[in-house]
Amino acid sequence: MDTRSVHNIRIERLWVDFTNGVGGKWRSFFDMLGVHGGLNIDNPYHLWILHFLFLDAINEDITLWANMWNCHKMSLSNERNKSPMEMKTLSLIQHGPRGYDHDVELDEQEIAEYGIDWEDAHDNRIQNHHRNGNGLDIMADNPFISYRPEVHPYVQVDEVPNPLTDIQMTSFVQQLGALPADLLQTKCMDRRKDLFLAALNIAIEVVA
Repeated sequence: MDTRSVHNIRIERLWVDFTNGVGGKWRSFFDMLGVHGGLNIDNPYHLWILHFLFLDAINEDITLWANMWNCHKMSLSNERNKSPMEMKTLSLIQHGPRGYDHDVELDEQEIAEYGIDWEDAHDNRIQNHHRNGNGLDIMADNPFISYRPEVHPYVQVDEVPNPLTDIQMTSFVQQLGALPADLLQTKCMDRRKDLFLAALNIAIEVVA
């Protein structure tokens, strides 16, 4: 990780934690569906079933993770035993809603290094996560560009239309609702694969 990356180290660290806590689980699940569950990621109607079945569960996992992260104790050397929520609250009390006192004078080196977490910047786990998530930057050696992110990842998420008519949708929901409650409410990823397969088969029968 070169000098252009250290200014992004805190968000990179957050992405590592998020991937370990939430993102990695769902990515592995979708990969498993592609190999063993009949999922065709190029079929927009398969993606519609994923949205219908799991979007609420994904959002619930993200919300739970965010709440837990906001309340967990940080290991920062100057903020021992404080959670992000506590640090935010104390900062508001000490500095007001506008944050840090901008009248404090910093020298050039302090300005250049402001916001850098050097301990995390040298963490191999975070560096590897950064390399795996960022492609080669053809402008990386341009001396006139400072602190430029290697890439600006953009994920196009197209809205997937409901392929079913009103009558088909009613039948789909009814048949899906007739599945065992423990399957519909499961949080086990292996069982969620079974749920996807069941929903896919119901959709095929409804449209046939």
